[in-house]
Amino acid sequence: MNLIVLGESVSKLSDEFKNKNKNIEWRKIYALRNVIAHGYFGLLAVEVWQIIENHLPVLKIDLKKLSVE
Repeated sequence: MNLIVLGESVSKLSDEFKNKNKNIEWRKIYALRNVIAHGYFGLLAVEVWQIIENHLPVLKIDLKKLSVE
């Protein structure tokens, strides 16, 4: 559920903000939200775990570095 909330939050960000912070793959975050929320193509628990293990730690670091000006 937290990954859905994260994706929803991304959809609320302005294009200007996302363009200033292109190092983060905003579209992929929102796309994952769609896959989880709508069950497109079936979602495997192992895939979700790989995202949690491999991508979320990097995303956390990148989010701390965001340009909010």
